[in-house]
Amino acid sequence: MKDSFSSKVVIYLSLAFWPLGILLNNTFSNSLIYLLPLILVSISYLLHKKSKNYLIPIAFIGIIEPKLSLAPVIIFGAQILINNERVNGAKKLFFTLAVVVLIINFKTLLGQSIFTPDYEARQEVIRNTLIYDRVFMARLFHNKARIRVDKFNDRMFALLDPSNYFFEFQPRKMIIANQNLQKFPFAAIFLGLYGLYKFSKHKKHRYLLALFFSLLMNLSILNVFDRHDIVLWLPLSVILIHGVHELSRKYSSANYLYVLVIGFGLIEFVRIFI
Repeated sequence: MKDSFSSKVVIYLSLAFWPLGILLNNTFSNSLIYLLPLILVSISYLLHKKSKNYLIPIAFIGIIEPKLSLAPVIIFGAQILINNERVNGAKKLFFTLAVVVLIINFKTLLGQSIFTPDYEARQEVIRNTLIYDRVFMARLFHNKARIRVDKFNDRMFALLDPSNYFFEFQPRKMIIANQNLQKFPFAAIFLGLYGLYKFSKHKKHRYLLALFFSLLMNLSILNVFDRHDIVLWLPLSVILIHGVHELSRKYSSANYLYVLVIGFGLIEFVRIFI
């Protein structure tokens, strides 16, 4: 089924929220630091299945933003495991570039990660151990390793939380420093969920899964992933677009939902500028 006017409007409107929020809430130079990695990810996505070197643009993400230097290394392994792809010359070149960039940026990445010493967290662990009668139980549930594990879990589940993308983390209490930008219209959650439900039908779903996983892991080890998570705009937007296409293909009445999303979305869109 050919895309209707309302389906095109809902796609363009939904996709504009997050990048526009970055541009309006940061200086232009700072915005480029966050948006350029997204551009490289987008180029890689467009090159997928068209060029053997489709991963190469991602190798340079760490040059622009050292905090994201780990993602290219992870996606190399994810592509092999998830897609069962062979390690050809292009992938060997990509892996070499990715490792070199990671080594160069390792100290910077480590300094911005959850693995940096946290005095307050250590003191909290010591206080919590006092509530146990047995030393073994205290060390089992409260130890230095748990500091990193808890921080990682907090960040990963925040990045996986749909309310992060559609409801500005409401009603959840935000425990991680964040500009809390409006990323997508709240009514568009139905489109995203349907796109996720039909995700396996997308022709690039395996690559998108590997891409999302690698970016998620990298962002989850950062002390502050705020604004750097814009790189997730590409896989999430593709899923939302896929949801629109699948709804349009299967339900002729989908236009009523699109009109509803556009109506509420325009009100939210105006809020971005206020």
